[in-house]
Amino acid sequence: MTDRELDDIVNRVSNALDVPEPSPLFWEHFPGRVRAAVQAEPAAAPAGWWTRRALTLAMSLALVGSLSFWAWSSRAPGSAGTDMPGDAPYAQGPDSTIDAGWSALSATAASAGVEGMREAGFGVTPGGADAAIDNLSDAERATLFALLQAEMDGDDSGGL
Repeated sequence: MTDRELDDIVNRVSNALDVPEPSPLFWEHFPGRVRAAVQAEPAAAPAGWWTRRALTLAMSLALVGSLSFWAWSSRAPGSAGTDMPGDAPYAQGPDSTIDAGWSALSATAASAGVEGMREAGFGVTPGGADAAIDNLSDAERATLFALLQAEMDGDDSGGL
């Protein structure tokens, strides 16, 4: 490339970049125009139940419920390894069948580990339980209170 061609390119770029400075009135009215444009935007619609946070909470509650049921059923009579010779263990008797979905869930939970479950989005964030309770209706809160009260009244162990 020759010096003349290089000078032509530099001149064209320089001319393209020469933009006059806006008037002082532009800067005086600019914040008002921005404020008006922001206020003219419609408010965002409230998030629906299908958002990620609600799904995470629902899946966490389902996992906690499943694990609670498993822990409760493992304490059920006939499942602690002290069975009488003719008794069949819980959910293993000749007439019962193991649900294929439950088997898949158990295998996945056993192989994933705690960190794997957290990476997949399962877990409760700090304050998540409080937020879930705040979102309950009055009838749902009354039901939750009754369930918790029944659980506490039925606890014969006297605590942990």
